[in-house]
Amino acid sequence: MTRLFVIYILSAAFIAVAHAGTMNIDFKEFDLDNGLHVIVHEDHSSAIVVLDVRYHVGSKNEVSGKTGFAHLFEHLMFDGSKNVGRGMFDKYLTNVGAQNNAYTTADETNYHEVVPSNQVELALWLESDRMLQFAIKEISLKTQKEVVKEEKRQTDDNRPYGDLDEKMREMAYTGGCYRWPVIGSMQDIDAATLDDVRQFYEMYYVPNNATLCLGGDITLDEAKRLVTKYFGGIPSGKQPVRRPSYNEKPQAKENRLILHEDVPAPGEFIAFHVPGENDTIDMPALELLSSILGSGESSRLQHSLVYEQQRASDAGAYVDINELSSLLYVYALAAKPDQDMDVVEQEMLRHLAEIGSNGVTDTELQKAKNQKEASIVYGFASSLGIADALTHAYTLDRNTNSVNTEIDKYSRVTVDDIKRVAQKYLTVENRNIVRYLPKDEDGE
Repeated sequence: MTRLFVIYILSAAFIAVAHAGTMNIDFKEFDLDNGLHVIVHEDHSSAIVVLDVRYHVGSKNEVSGKTGFAHLFEHLMFDGSKNVGRGMFDKYLTNVGAQNNAYTTADETNYHEVVPSNQVELALWLESDRMLQFAIKEISLKTQKEVVKEEKRQTDDNRPYGDLDEKMREMAYTGGCYRWPVIGSMQDIDAATLDDVRQFYEMYYVPNNATLCLGGDITLDEAKRLVTKYFGGIPSGKQPVRRPSYNEKPQAKENRLILHEDVPAPGEFIAFHVPGENDTIDMPALELLSSILGSGESSRLQHSLVYEQQRASDAGAYVDINELSSLLYVYALAAKPDQDMDVVEQEMLRHLAEIGSNGVTDTELQKAKNQKEASIVYGFASSLGIADALTHAYTLDRNTNSVNTEIDKYSRVTVDDIKRVAQKYLTVENRNIVRYLPKDEDGE
């Protein structure tokens, strides 16, 4: 079975995309009466089927005092459902050589299975049983609370700079819905009751809040028959799905936070408010701008701070993209523990001001476009990557075909666009700075 999953990553769709230099992902769509949206992508190059189910719920749907529920649910949904006992979900799949996983973001929760095509009904049965009705037991809630807390300790609390997301969001956002990290507050998780969990499930884990994709060795007719068989009888939600609105006021002044923590060297992280993912005018330019600033050894920040001045061991930029609002990060990790971070910060800000004043070169922009296109194309190297992109596209903007126009929106960006967005967003009043300094001998 190991060879089976080596083969599936070389999908026919990837080969076609790579040769054509553009996106041409073929798919069909239909809806069930209960509101479940279904996408089918046929690829018979290998005997593999991907089942990808995406719920339009993430940490932004939570409320203060009850954070971390979306991520907690990702764990709970593997711990038993109406007809699947605790510990049996993974066992059913591994017994047939299948793989499965899940992830949660601020906006979505995704579950997927990669199965031999003759086992697609098993995957559909397992996923439909999770959606059928609330069946979480108190023992599962207690167990998964501990699992989530241990995950937070490993990924956030005990890792250098690991609490950046929490500290930056808390400072940059004055109120919901992006003010807390996806993993949430451990106090909130500890306080969660079975009734709290049930209410969350009944609001969001309903067919009219989900998108399902079957990709790979399956036909449209077979997909319609099987999805209707397993999901058609699940009722729609009894109440409208709560959609949080983004009411954050524009930031009026710089925010700054200095943290003394157990880090090997000082670190500086600067974040700017930028639009949400569905902004097709400024966001492509901002993503390319971040690449020019900090993606690769020849990027401006790495070339200057790491190689020329040797003040940083690492420097870069990226956009933390969310549905309604995003943050563009610029960062540098000092090369030595006693590095003067005021000097590093001045150099970082100098590069931002330089782009706002003089823009970037055609060569820099083309390189960033090439990097972005390669990243997009690589994402379609497997049926799983395709299914993930299709469900994501429909979930966030109800336009599945945006996967085929993704490259186009970056190819249209000009050097003038880069200069314009730098002037618009990389301002003093839109700036949030978190600086990490190593604790001294007294632990201060």
